[in-house]
Amino acid sequence: MDLKKFVNALNPNYELPSRKTVSNTMLPATYEEENFMAVTAHFIDDNFKSHSALLDCVSYGENHTSINLASQLKLIIQEWNLEGKILMVISDNAANIKKAIKEELQLKHFGCYAHTINLIALDSLKHATKILDKVKSIVAFCKRITSGMAKLIDQQKQQGRDPKRLVQDVVTRWNSTYYMVDRFVELEEPIRTTMALLNKDFPVISLEEWNFLKELIHILEPLENVTKLMSAENYVTASMTIILTDGLLAVYKNMKELQFEDISKKIISIILDGLTNRLGNVEQSNSLVLTTFLDPRFKNVGFCNESIPEKAKKSVLSLLSTKISSQNKNSASTTTANTVSSSSTYQPESESKETTTKCSVWGNFEKRVASL
Repeated sequence: MDLKKFVNALNPNYELPSRKTVSNTMLPATYEEENFMAVTAHFIDDNFKSHSALLDCVSYGENHTSINLASQLKLIIQEWNLEGKILMVISDNAANIKKAIKEELQLKHFGCYAHTINLIALDSLKHATKILDKVKSIVAFCKRITSGMAKLIDQQKQQGRDPKRLVQDVVTRWNSTYYMVDRFVELEEPIRTTMALLNKDFPVISLEEWNFLKELIHILEPLENVTKLMSAENYVTASMTIILTDGLLAVYKNMKELQFEDISKKIISIILDGLTNRLGNVEQSNSLVLTTFLDPRFKNVGFCNESIPEKAKKSVLSLLSTKISSQNKNSASTTTANTVSSSSTYQPESESKETTTKCSVWGNFEKRVASL
């Protein structure tokens, strides 16, 4: 007995929800009802090797007030005996969690860089909703209907391609939209042929819209590159924040001077405004300045403001002197001298050999390295 017959036997008046209702309404609603708080610790061991560890992931049913969030975080901190050992807390940019960390727990907070980029990208993509809805509709059909995907794969084989599948985007992940559009444009010819053969009522994508989709990939690529870099777990990312922000600003300022469709120009302007307003002047953050200065890849080459490296050097020397004096006053002056020499003579190697392009987020940094 199948499910329909079973349900009908229980209650003939009950109508099972359709696949569309389950996919588009019921599952998303259930997902929204589930709330979790995950806390991950990032630390360096005695051998200066970085580690990450999930401390807790708890189902969270209370109101998401800053007090409640702070209370839950405090329990986790106490459970792991981390009082007084936390240098900085990274979270998304929601006002409640920021207040919980900064005001309730009195801890230093920094908004997740990748999440900020995600918000900027999502804001810009709102102006491409019409064409993106067309793409999503075609992708959804091919993903849902077996014959549609089979035709698409067959067309790719006939054209001598290694067959690839279309990519469906996820609402909360802007870069999934980038991947969807990138694959869609890559398969433009087999998609056009498949749509004609299936003879379905597909949305019409004009030549101008295809051109825009190609421009959109070009526009979003720098954001995607930075998102990948800043989402890594196997290396320190904070020290790249200043350099990548400067690089993104330079890239999108250059893009404003290029020939694009009007809608593309609008998206570029929104991204540029978002970078300026949401990130601000990252060189004003003492923590980010110090992490960049102490990163052997960047040191005093990683800043736009020429006065920052000297200030960072003085700050590092002051911190070192204080630390050394508390341990061994006699060795303070010798160690400090060695630090000054190391900071002022280091020059990056591999970065200076790479080709600088207008779309490289490392462009400004590479120019500074090349000028040394």
